[in-house]
Order: sequence, then C-alpha cells, then structure tokens
Amino acid sequence: MLLGFWKLREGRLQSELLPAFVELRDHILITRQLVDETVRNRLNVFMESAKFVKEPQPPAIPEHLIATEEAKSWNARHKTVMEGRKALDRDWQTVLIGLANAISAGQDPVSRALEPLLATARGHEDAHLNRARDRKERGNPPGKKGDPLGDQLSWEQFLDAVRGEKSVWIVTRDRDYATRISAAKVRIRSMCVHHTHHVLVAGRINQDAASVVLIGMSGNHTRIDLAIGAGAASELCGSANRQYQ
Repeated sequence: MLLGFWKLREGRLQSELLPAFVELRDHILITRQLVDETVRNRLNVFMESAKFVKEPQPPAIPEHLIATEEAKSWNARHKTVMEGRKALDRDWQTVLIGLANAISAGQDPVSRALEPLLATARGHEDAHLNRARDRKERGNPPGKKGDPLGDQLSWEQFLDAVRGEKSVWIVTRDRDYATRISAAKVRIRSMCVHHTHHVLVAGRINQDAASVVLIGMSGNHTRIDLAIGAGAASELCGSANRQYQ
C-alpha cells in the first residue's frame, strides 16, 4: 500500500493521503516487516514506474509533398515540438537520477514524511513467526505462493493487535485478503481470520484494478463508504477522530 506513494503512474496514491496516514499513526499498525519491505522496494517501485515508451509522433512532411501553407506551418511547429521533446528527455534523465538518489538515501519528501509513521513499527514475537510459517506452508492467505514470508507475519501480528477492538479498517491494494462479491461489496477471505475472531465484512471497492480496498471489520455488518478518492483523507481522519476522541 505505502509503496504507491513512490509510483508515478498507475497505482499511485493521492498526495492528500500522505498527511492523513501520518496523522493517524497512533491508530495504525505498522509492523517491522512492512517497514523492511517499504525501504527495500521503494526505489525499485519508483524506477519501474518511471519507465515509459515514447508514443510515436507523426513524421515531418517531406518538402516535395508540401502543397499548402497549412502543411508548411505544420512542419515548422513539428520541428519546434520535436526539439522541445528532445530537451525534455535530456532534462528528465537528470531529474530521474536526482530523485532516485534521494529515494535511495531515504531523503525524498515521501520517506521523510513517513518517518513518524514508520517509527511506530512493532517487531514480531516467536509465536507470530511460527503461526506465519504454518499459514504459508498450508497455503492459507494472505501471501502469494512465490513470495517470501512477509504478509503472513504482518497478518498474524495484526490478528493479535485487533483483539478487543470494536472496529478495524484495513487499507490495502492486495487482493489476498478479500474476495469481490459484487461491484459494491467485498468480503474478507475466511482463512485470513483466526478461529477466535468473529468478523463480518461489507465494503465498496473501485472498479479500477489499481484501486485501494478499504475493508471494515467488526462484530456486526459494517457498511463502508469507501472509494479512496478526493475525500478519502478527510473520511479517514474524521472516522479516527469520532472513534478516539
């Protein structure tokens, strides 16, 4: 989820969500595993999103085919645009290197802004690690088959952390945690939940494959107003304020 702040294209997160996450840090579970994965992958995510294929441009019209003043004018404008594009491409490489160096050193604006949130990271206990290994070996979600032990470990910490809580929100891009029931509803996958947790979930997710899933967990059916969009930051902050004031 957090890695979306380093994406330039599809899957990137809105800037207004960044201060909201930091403001809510006392109510967000951040595991040591999540911090490690974020620091380890942020530069790769940025560099991958910075790759782009140049869209083909129409060619200049050969001199022997210029039959109108409009065509002659178009050629002149084409030359100006192409020269500007070449200069932009050269400048982009300089900008890219500067941003990549800052991200690698953790000195970019996102890394610095997230420091207060990531500083709250909780380490795991041996019991969490054992249950996570068992979860992975049995093929139970979350976590993908070819990935190292990670999501399972954070999930086991999460299950312990939410004991006794009246309601919990899960903000994720990962489809391991839930199954789409319809365009307007998602339900958490049963094998994600420990047998001591009785959770019913309802939710709303965007149609966009890169959208964020916000799942509300509670002892009762919970309607989530969610689509992480322009008002999402105020929605998240407002909910936290209502619950914790």
